Amino acid sequence: MLPLVLMAPAPAIAASQELTVASLGQLGAMSSRPQPAVQAIDRGPCDQPYDLAQANGGSSTCSWPATGTSGWNPAVEIAGGDTLELRLASVASAVTVTSTTNQDPRRTAPDGTMSSNELWFGPVSATATAEPGTWTVALPSQPPGRFYGADGGTFAVLATVDGQKRAYSLSLRTPRADVFGQPCGGRYFTSPGVSGTAPCQAPAGGKALPPGPSAPSPPPGPSPPPGPAVSMATKLKLAVRQTKQLRSGVRVTIRTTQRGALLIRGRLGRRTYTVRRTVRSGTTAVMLRLAPRARGRLTLRVQLRAGAKQTTVIKSTQLR
Repeated sequence: MLPLVLMAPAPAIAASQELTVASLGQLGAMSSRPQPAVQAIDRGPCDQPYDLAQANGGSSTCSWPATGTSGWNPAVEIAGGDTLELRLASVASAVTVTSTTNQDPRRTAPDGTMSSNELWFGPVSATATAEPGTWTVALPSQPPGRFYGADGGTFAVLATVDGQKRAYSLSLRTPRADVFGQPCGGRYFTSPGVSGTAPCQAPAGGKALPPGPSAPSPPPGPSPPPGPAVSMATKLKLAVRQTKQLRSGVRVTIRTTQRGALLIRGRLGRRTYTVRRTVRSGTTAVMLRLAPRARGRLTLRVQLRAGAKQTTVIKSTQLR
């Protein structure tokens, strides 16, 4: 009789977990046509958050891309003071983020000194929301000067999913356009209370180029003035008064006690629909456009943010 050999099961390999990132803007500086969410690159398992030492060439056990390269992509357009939304395909128990400038630390400056990267923030913990798998990060008010232009800065995410820490990489770039993809001549946002108009560059062919490395420089002088003041004396309240199905989508009528940044996200089956709007206090009707002949149970997550205060209402409706 042949001896019975028992084989130990192979260790389970965690599947890739999708992470998408988008800027939700800020009160008084919402893009009229925002950039769609981008998908971060899954770098696999990682046991330590990204930090300034690693950005400047220090050793790491994780597969972060080198600074000064195009490995930090795709890019999310941001302004200082924005709120970023991080959406994971699975529920995470913790999310940590870090952002630095993206320069080659081996490059020599004109004065002979070695170039080094700067830390913008982190490692810091993201904030969990009421929606499973969704986290937010409030950005500081002033991005470093090196974030202006094509290269931008690094944005490293470390998420703990199913007990395993996974690394994700992408970049942050300022300014944030009011109309995403508009090549030139449009409004842009840089930091709270600061905006401008993107210049049109005329190369040899005469065709305008989008703002690149020679895009607007950071505003000089003292810190920019704060954004619109939000009264803390009035309690922030949000109510969904009515949802009405129309041919092009669903009209959502809300009532609020304060002016703020409104985000409505509708989930219908496997599809998600989003609309963002700055609303005034009182009653407002917002159209959430859906796919033609949409049917089924639509779940709405209506979120209002005013300054440091935020409130969320969940409502569902049957589409026929």
